[in-house]
Amino acid sequence: MLLQSGYIEAPSVDANFAETPEAYLIAVELPGIEVKDISLQVVGQQLAITAFRKPIWTSGAVTAGFTMTEGRFGTLRRSISLPPDANATGVAAQHGNGLLTITIPKTGNGAAHAPGVPVANVAIQAASL
Repeated sequence: MLLQSGYIEAPSVDANFAETPEAYLIAVELPGIEVKDISLQVVGQQLAITAFRKPIWTSGAVTAGFTMTEGRFGTLRRSISLPPDANATGVAAQHGNGLLTITIPKTGNGAAHAPGVPVANVAIQAASL
């Protein structure tokens, strides 16, 4: 069963999904965002990703009279519904080179884990370069 994307609040976050026999994999594109500005939480069958992208220029940093910004900044959110056999207590994440890689192991027998079990602030490891 493939992961299903939940609601997307603007500005959106791009993600790619894959499945192996042992786990569900999610790669979330977060260029320019430091690991300290990313939060990953699981509550029941929902995976919530929140990140904060700082503006490139802050007030007073640009001396020109005109500035235009096409890039997204501010709080970014993405919610993803997890399949019934996802083991939410085993979620692992790694961040490096603008990519957040999330691994969600399967329960192994197709059975759902106990619903409503919160897993607050999944630790995100910085990738070694």
